[in-house]
Amino acid sequence: MGKAIRVGLCLLPLVISFLFAACGTDPSNGGGGINSAPGVTDRFNAVTVHSSTFASSTASCHAGEQMLSGGWAVNTPAYQADKVERGGISHTIIDEYFIAASYPSSANSWTVTFTNQPSAGYVGDVLGIVHVECMSKGKAATIVSQSGDTNSGNSLTVNCPQGTKLTGGGYRLTNLSQSNLASIVIDFETSQPLNLTSWGVTTDYSIGNLNHFGNNVAVYGVCASNLNVTLGKVTSATAPGATKSGAATLGSAQAACPGGASPVGAGYHKTKFDPRAFPITLFYPSYGSNPQSWAVNVYALPPLTIDSPPITSGGTLNVLPLCASLSA
Repeated sequence: MGKAIRVGLCLLPLVISFLFAACGTDPSNGGGGINSAPGVTDRFNAVTVHSSTFASSTASCHAGEQMLSGGWAVNTPAYQADKVERGGISHTIIDEYFIAASYPSSANSWTVTFTNQPSAGYVGDVLGIVHVECMSKGKAATIVSQSGDTNSGNSLTVNCPQGTKLTGGGYRLTNLSQSNLASIVIDFETSQPLNLTSWGVTTDYSIGNLNHFGNNVAVYGVCASNLNVTLGKVTSATAPGATKSGAATLGSAQAACPGGASPVGAGYHKTKFDPRAFPITLFYPSYGSNPQSWAVNVYALPPLTIDSPPITSGGTLNVLPLCASLSA
């Protein structure tokens, strides 16, 4: 579903359930689009995720376009409640809208797996939107992936072939099922370029029923030989600690590329945060902004006192864009 949206008008605050009506869509085939810039278009697809389930959605580039990377957005009704209800690890899931996968599922498509793990504060449907970034003219991307094994620690890396550079990357939790959804509690702490040819993922795999990182996680890279990609400047989104009990706090940022270049992809690294209580709910580019940027929203969930050690609210998300100069 290759539609484009006007991110600039709806970025903050993002109310995804009104996204299509408020922002409009572009029915044109290929090239251009409302959320676009010369040479690149953001395309998307949406899925409804019912309570206590998970769902995947895929967005694809049009024929003749080159897939660069992807991202997501999900509405968060539980976090907008007057009080966010959270139990301990042995009671209720903490990160209600965990992103279980965001990865290139083919040479021209991006797939995201959304979860809706209800809390006492909210039970109902949510809307997930997967984004794919498409260069107007190019060739098929090279997709690389790596799965760990029982000897893997809590990090995994994949490398691009010689002569190519990263335009994006991602991860996939491979053992997610309806039967274990209620007990999956995992935090993808890092999914980012380590340099221009290596993508790395780290996670807190010791929590929940995952047992071994490598058995359950795959890392992906999108590589291109026809683009001069550079690393942009790290930009931080900080969600402050809650000012009242039960309140979730929001941090937002837009990571821009220098010299008018376009953000063709981006990665993130969570710092100074509490595991399982710092979910990313928006992660995709705004090509209509000036300068073009990669936009992020992250929530810090309210503190818990029943965990040991106690979980407290607040954290920082560092966003690192991959940049390239594109032409129509």
